[in-house]
Amino acid sequence: MTDLAQGTSALVLTPIQGEPRMKDLDLAVRLGFERPRSIRNLIKANLKKLNEFNVCYAVEQTSGELGGRPATEYYLNRKQAIFICMKSETDNAVDVQMEIVQVYDAYLSGESAHPTFAIPQTLHDALRLAADLAETNAQQQARLTVVEPKADALDRIATPSSGTLNLTNAAKTLQVNPRALIQRLSANRWIYRRAGGKHWTASQDKLQQGVLEHKITKTVQDDGTDRIFEQVLVTAKGLTKLAAMLSPVNGGAA
Repeated sequence: MTDLAQGTSALVLTPIQGEPRMKDLDLAVRLGFERPRSIRNLIKANLKKLNEFNVCYAVEQTSGELGGRPATEYYLNRKQAIFICMKSETDNAVDVQMEIVQVYDAYLSGESAHPTFAIPQTLHDALRLAADLAETNAQQQARLTVVEPKADALDRIATPSSGTLNLTNAAKTLQVNPRALIQRLSANRWIYRRAGGKHWTASQDKLQQGVLEHKITKTVQDDGTDRIFEQVLVTAKGLTKLAAMLSPVNGGAA
């Protein structure tokens, strides 16, 4: 028996001190954890890294009238939630990462003028939510006009500014050696070379999955002849999947 029914939790945001955050148990259920509360062990094990993406907001829950041990629940910002997805090793981790990006982008762009909130379960939660809503309503318009800070490596993985990156720049974003990344992509059949060819080609299944694109450019040389350049490009979805693939905990599976 699980703590919560699997697959029944939507990714909802709760504004805390003016910043939208996601409750740990909601994320765990969406990821398909057999016991959602076990995500807190994963969070605790990675607190040092999570705090690099801003302070990991924690709320101490005391035992209620029916007893039970006190617990600490966590509210994750966008980068923290994506990081936990990468560490979760669940089958749908990549899809959930993309869903997180969409949920936060919609909230920050104002497309979701009335974001979905978790229903408060205690008076303490209700009072905190009311205070946070009041603060958020006052700051929302100002926040939408503020230029976002330069994204760090994890944020670039989720939303590269150019939409796609060549293999060299993808390797830099993922903080790996370009030659090592190309060897990994070739070994996992993301890319290949045609017989006698010099250029890498994106595998058809990876093109269909939307993780790679293949670009062909024709230029005219000084002597009037045409020269064809072929280039494999990695999409935002591809970068996210590669980040999970390159994580040691995933064993390098593509």
